Amino acid sequence: MAGIYPLNGRLQHYVWGGERYIPHLLHIDKTESHYAEYWLGAHPSAPSQVIGTKEEISLDDFLHQNPTALGQQSRQLFGDNLPYLLKILDVANPLSIQLHPTKKQAEIGFAQENTAGIPLNDPKRTYKDDNHKPEMMIA
Repeated sequence: MAGIYPLNGRLQHYVWGGERYIPHLLHIDKTESHYAEYWLGAHPSAPSQVIGTKEEISLDDFLHQNPTALGQQSRQLFGDNLPYLLKILDVANPLSIQLHPTKKQAEIGFAQENTAGIPLNDPKRTYKDDNHKPEMMIA
Protein backbone atom coordinates (compact mmCIF):
# COMPACT_ATOMS: atom_id res chain seq x y z
CA MET A 1 0.00 0.00 0.00
CA ALA A 2 2.09 2.87 -1.28
CA GLY A 3 1.29 6.44 -0.44
CA ILE A 4 1.79 9.26 1.96
CA TYR A 5 -0.40 9.25 5.04
CA PRO A 6 -0.75 12.19 7.41
CA LEU A 7 -0.16 11.42 11.07
CA ASN A 8 -1.39 12.76 14.37
CA GLY A 9 1.45 12.42 16.84
CA ARG A 10 1.19 11.78 20.56
CA LEU A 11 1.87 14.30 23.30
CA GLN A 12 3.93 13.51 26.39
CA HIS A 13 3.23 15.63 29.46
CA TYR A 14 6.34 15.21 31.63
CA VAL A 15 6.82 17.71 34.47
CA TRP A 16 10.08 19.02 32.99
CA GLY A 17 8.25 20.14 29.84
CA GLY A 18 7.32 23.63 28.74
CA GLU A 19 3.91 25.21 28.70
CA ARG A 20 3.50 26.97 25.36
CA TYR A 21 5.85 25.94 22.54
CA ILE A 22 4.29 22.61 21.52
CA PRO A 23 0.65 23.81 21.75
CA HIS A 24 1.65 26.86 19.67
CA LEU A 25 3.50 24.70 17.12
CA LEU A 26 0.52 22.34 16.75
CA HIS A 27 -2.15 25.05 16.92
CA ILE A 28 -3.95 23.32 19.78
CA ASP A 29 -5.60 24.65 22.93
CA LYS A 30 -3.51 24.27 26.06
CA THR A 31 -5.31 21.82 28.37
CA GLU A 32 -2.36 20.39 30.34
CA SER A 33 0.27 21.97 32.60
CA HIS A 34 3.28 20.60 30.72
CA TYR A 35 3.99 19.74 27.09
CA ALA A 36 7.37 18.03 27.07
CA GLU A 37 7.40 15.97 23.88
CA TYR A 38 5.48 15.38 20.67
CA TRP A 39 6.13 11.90 19.26
CA LEU A 40 5.77 10.89 15.62
CA GLY A 41 6.33 7.18 15.13
CA ALA A 42 5.10 3.69 15.89
CA HIS A 43 6.44 3.29 19.44
CA PRO A 44 4.13 0.87 21.30
CA SER A 45 3.83 3.25 24.27
CA ALA A 46 2.43 6.10 22.16
CA PRO A 47 1.99 5.34 18.45
CA SER A 48 0.93 8.09 16.07
CA GLN A 49 -2.48 7.82 14.46
CA VAL A 50 -2.78 7.48 10.69
CA ILE A 51 -5.48 9.82 9.41
CA GLY A 52 -7.09 9.99 6.00
CA THR A 53 -7.81 6.26 5.83
CA LYS A 54 -11.31 4.78 6.22
CA GLU A 55 -10.90 4.95 9.96
CA GLU A 56 -8.16 6.40 12.14
CA ILE A 57 -5.72 3.63 13.05
CA SER A 58 -2.51 3.56 15.09
CA LEU A 59 0.66 3.65 13.01
CA ASP A 60 1.93 0.40 14.54
CA ASP A 61 -1.34 -1.41 13.61
CA PHE A 62 -1.25 0.16 10.14
CA LEU A 63 2.31 -1.09 9.56
CA HIS A 64 1.45 -4.59 10.81
CA GLN A 65 -1.41 -4.65 8.28
CA ASN A 66 0.65 -2.99 5.51
CA PRO A 67 4.34 -3.86 6.06
CA THR A 68 5.27 -3.00 2.46
CA ALA A 69 4.54 0.66 3.31
CA LEU A 70 7.95 0.65 5.04
CA GLY A 71 9.76 0.03 1.76
CA GLN A 72 11.95 -2.88 0.73
CA GLN A 73 15.30 -1.49 1.88
CA SER A 74 14.02 -0.53 5.32
CA ARG A 75 12.42 -3.95 5.77
CA GLN A 76 15.67 -5.68 4.79
CA LEU A 77 17.62 -3.66 7.37
CA PHE A 78 15.11 -3.37 10.22
CA GLY A 79 12.38 -5.94 9.61
CA ASP A 80 8.74 -4.93 9.70
CA ASN A 81 9.26 -2.18 12.27
CA LEU A 82 9.60 1.55 11.78
CA PRO A 83 13.27 2.22 12.61
CA TYR A 84 12.92 5.69 14.15
CA LEU A 85 10.87 7.87 16.45
CA LEU A 86 10.82 11.62 15.85
CA LYS A 87 10.45 13.65 19.05
CA ILE A 88 9.91 17.38 19.26
CA LEU A 89 10.92 18.53 22.74
CA ASP A 90 10.19 21.60 24.84
CA VAL A 91 12.51 21.45 27.82
CA ALA A 92 11.66 23.97 30.54
CA ASN A 93 13.64 22.32 33.35
CA PRO A 94 16.91 20.36 33.41
CA LEU A 95 16.70 16.74 32.31
CA SER A 96 18.34 13.82 34.04
CA ILE A 97 21.37 12.21 32.43
CA GLN A 98 20.28 9.35 30.21
CA LEU A 99 22.27 6.25 29.32
CA HIS A 100 21.05 4.24 26.34
CA PRO A 101 21.75 0.55 25.71
CA THR A 102 23.20 -0.98 22.58
CA LYS A 103 20.73 -2.73 20.26
CA LYS A 104 21.75 -6.14 21.64
CA GLN A 105 21.44 -5.00 25.28
CA ALA A 106 18.00 -3.53 24.54
CA GLU A 107 16.79 -6.74 22.88
CA ILE A 108 17.98 -8.89 25.80
CA GLY A 109 16.64 -6.54 28.51
CA PHE A 110 13.26 -6.07 26.79
CA ALA A 111 12.84 -9.84 26.38
CA GLN A 112 13.77 -10.47 30.04
CA GLU A 113 11.30 -7.89 31.33
CA ASN A 114 8.56 -9.28 29.06
CA THR A 115 9.26 -12.80 30.29
CA ALA A 116 9.10 -11.54 33.88
CA GLY A 117 5.66 -10.07 33.10
CA ILE A 118 6.61 -6.46 33.93
CA PRO A 119 4.01 -4.17 32.30
CA LEU A 120 5.30 -1.54 29.83
CA ASN A 121 3.90 1.24 32.02
CA ASP A 122 5.50 -0.02 35.27
CA PRO A 123 7.79 2.73 36.63
CA LYS A 124 10.34 0.06 37.62
CA ARG A 125 10.63 -1.16 34.03
CA THR A 126 13.91 -0.25 32.31
CA TYR A 127 13.30 -1.41 28.72
CA LYS A 128 10.15 -0.04 27.06
CA ASP A 129 11.13 -1.53 23.68
CA ASP A 130 13.91 -3.58 22.08
CA ASN A 131 15.71 -0.71 20.36
CA HIS A 132 18.87 1.23 21.04
CA LYS A 133 18.46 4.98 21.17
CA PRO A 134 20.80 6.81 18.82
CA GLU A 135 19.92 10.46 19.00
CA MET A 136 20.40 13.61 16.95
CA MET A 137 19.68 17.01 18.39
CA ILE A 138 18.83 19.95 16.17
CA ALA A 139 18.49 23.32 17.82
